This record gives sequence, structure tokens and C-alpha cells, in this order.
Amino acid sequence: MLVKCECGHDFEPVIDYRHKIICGDCTDRAVVERVMGGEKASICFTSPPYNAGVSAQLSGNTSIDNNLYKDEYDDNQSQENYLILLRGFTDNALEFSLNTFVNIQMLAGNKRAFIDYLSLYRNRLADVAIWDKGHAAPAAAQRVMNSRFEFIFVFGDSEANRAIGTRNFRGNVDNVYSGKPQRNNEYSSVHAATFPIDFPEYFIDRFTNKNDVVLEPFSGSGTTIIACERLKRKCLAIEISPGYVAVAIQRWADVSGGTPELVQ
Repeated sequence: MLVKCECGHDFEPVIDYRHKIICGDCTDRAVVERVMGGEKASICFTSPPYNAGVSAQLSGNTSIDNNLYKDEYDDNQSQENYLILLRGFTDNALEFSLNTFVNIQMLAGNKRAFIDYLSLYRNRLADVAIWDKGHAAPAAAQRVMNSRFEFIFVFGDSEANRAIGTRNFRGNVDNVYSGKPQRNNEYSSVHAATFPIDFPEYFIDRFTNKNDVVLEPFSGSGTTIIACERLKRKCLAIEISPGYVAVAIQRWADVSGGTPELVQ
């Protein structure tokens, strides 16, 4: 089902008539352009690596050895390299979507890059939401607060205002999502940075309409794809790890009963 392309690192299975996933680097504009196929997403919804490093262990997350990811990705970059990653995917997401929703948590390994990132895109910042996880693992380090929440930053065009998404609403959408903690998430034993399915569903359902396109630059185990399948949205996803591409495709097949198709 997965075929190695001439470049040695590019697979493009179509998951069904709505969804598509490509194995590639979401900071590479050509990869994003290819998976978009001339379309523009109503929203991009994603959660980039947090540059957690040893923070994953300090927070009590022990489901995956010394790394959150079961592949070659090193989640312990320098602040400078981490900022390059954030800028690379965000520039592409802003070009190919109307609004970009970025879920991120401030940690010791990313806080300087985190602040620089917000400063760089301050003119594109439309709004901020909070994921209240309801529970925080006790911090192992002394004098460190427990991390109970995560940010969702919403970026738009150069004159970004607080009117976001394509679905109309007025006075009935809160900027705080309360959901399950990470440890209860499906597939967390495979990818320790997964989020619960109802997390992307909350935002995709409230800010898009049926059949809208959703861009997911860091697909991971495919949770956003499954959310789009359940909500009847079209997900165009990117994932750099062939192993996680395979996990996402199988996960979709298990949920939908469909058969993936490989596009040459």
C-alpha cells in the first residue's frame, strides 16, 4: 500500500474521496502545495512538536522511553532550530488556509522560541483559546507549577480580527475547551503527543462547515483525519514519518471500513 517514490521519502495515499495524506515535510512549500492540489483550507488545525525534551519525563509522561515520538524525530532541538520549524510550517499554513489553529504548550524547552514565535506573527494573531485538561501531572522539579492547560493560537490574514472560521455563530462558542487529559488518549502508546478525538472535533465542528477542507501539517497518528471523517470534512494531512502515515491510514480504515488508494 505504501510505495517509495523516486525521492526516497514521499508517499501519497488517498484515504478516501475526502481525505488525503502525504509523507513529507510540512515546512517545504512544495509538499504542502502538492497535498492541497489547488484547494484552500477553511482552517488549519494542528499541534506541532513541543520541543519537550526531558520535560516529557519531568511531567510524568513515561509511555515512550526518552522521546515522545517513535521515529527519528528529535524533540529536543535548540530554541533557534525549534523556531525555524514553527516559522516554516506556519508560513505555509497561512498561505494555504484562511485561519490557522496551533495547539502548543509552553515548556522549558520551547519558551524563548515560543515568545519569539508569537512576536513574529503578532499581526496575524486573531484570537487565543485554552485547553483546560482538568488535571495536571505533578511536576517532578522543585518550584515548578503543574501544567494543566495548553494554548490554541488562531492566526489569520494581515488584518486578523476575532471573526474566525467559516461557520456562522454568535455568543455560543467559548474560548475554553475542557477535555480529557493526554494519558487517556487513544494511540498514546504509539505516539505520546496524541490528543483526544473530541479536541480537534470541538474546533473543527464550530469553525467549519460540512465538506470544508481542513489542513493538518503534523498528522501524527491521524487524530485530525478521524475527526474530519466523523464530521464530514475533508482533511488534507502531512506527516514526515512513514511509520505514522501507516498508522493513520490503518486507523482511518478501521474507523471507516474504507480502502485506501495510492495516488502515483
